[in-house]
Amino acid sequence: MLFALIALEKFSQTSENKLTVSESSISDRLAVLESWADHPDHLKRQVGFCSQWSLDNLFLKEGRQFTYEKVSLTNINAMLNSNDVSEYLKISPTGLEARCDASSFESVRCTFCVDSGVWYYEVTVITSGVMQIGWATKDSKFLNHEGYGIGDDEYSCAYDGCRQLIWYNARSKPHSHPCWKE
Repeated sequence: MLFALIALEKFSQTSENKLTVSESSISDRLAVLESWADHPDHLKRQVGFCSQWSLDNLFLKEGRQFTYEKVSLTNINAMLNSNDVSEYLKISPTGLEARCDASSFESVRCTFCVDSGVWYYEVTVITSGVMQIGWATKDSKFLNHEGYGIGDDEYSCAYDGCRQLIWYNARSKPHSHPCWKE
């Protein structure tokens, strides 16, 4: 199902194809799968995320309220910044989840600036693939088509738990943590 949803999204990148798919009542089927967006099973959660994202961005369902209009951001102090993100990254309405189904290297910064003290954040990895998670200043450049993102300049550092590498200034060093899993 996940691969079918991703293929459907890619197929719908042209307006003619999107219209054809929209007329097939796909939004009714996606609405059923959307309920999996918070499922504890990681694969179902990915299907739910993609279904919800498609309903909010591609296949609008008449009478359905956008997810970002329904979520409460009351207890969220920092989130992924939808205004400081590269082209193909999908961000959840809460700003706490991201997904990339493109072959390019996508990046996003947080909405909260850290400039003193000791800070940390936690990440729940839903897929075990290649990704670099770390820290970046506002001067760090994200150029997704050139494969340039977090850890690729002197203004950022990153950890890739799939390849077990620490990145800084476009150079990597091996790290001995076990390979991450979803």
